[in-house]
Amino acid sequence: MTQLIIDLSPNNTVEYKYTTTVPRFLTARAAIKEIKELDPRSCLTLKALRRIINNEEIPIIIKGQKKLIDINALFEYLGENTDRQWFTFPRMRTIQEAAKELEEAYNGTIFTQSVLRRLIKGNRFSVTKIKSKVLINMNILEKWLKSALNGETMDE
Repeated sequence: MTQLIIDLSPNNTVEYKYTTTVPRFLTARAAIKEIKELDPRSCLTLKALRRIINNEEIPIIIKGQKKLIDINALFEYLGENTDRQWFTFPRMRTIQEAAKELEEAYNGTIFTQSVLRRLIKGNRFSVTKIKSKVLINMNILEKWLKSALNGETMDE
């Protein structure tokens, strides 16, 4: 993927910069293994990833009988943009796991499972839905919480 960045310098000249993220193609099993290494508590399963691949929700390359996915495209699909070669890995959680993690991080929080479900139903922040399973990107949720506490609105 190549991105064009237009930079306006202080002396009002325009600079064009290109950044390239090298695609990293992996099998579904290898992608899940890498995700589990980065985030052992991730609830994205091999079966869910294969559904994403079969529904053609991310670009794939078919080599023989293998379907190869670009791991950077997968991260973008899951809710986080890859910024050049550095990215924040999306910490995907189910509603139950997200409520538990919020309880551990913010002792005595009001964000229970039912509150999270109401926020999702009201489209307060984006989630990833795979069939009937709802996955919350904890990075997006924490940004939303911080902006909500500061009285800001979050544009996505």
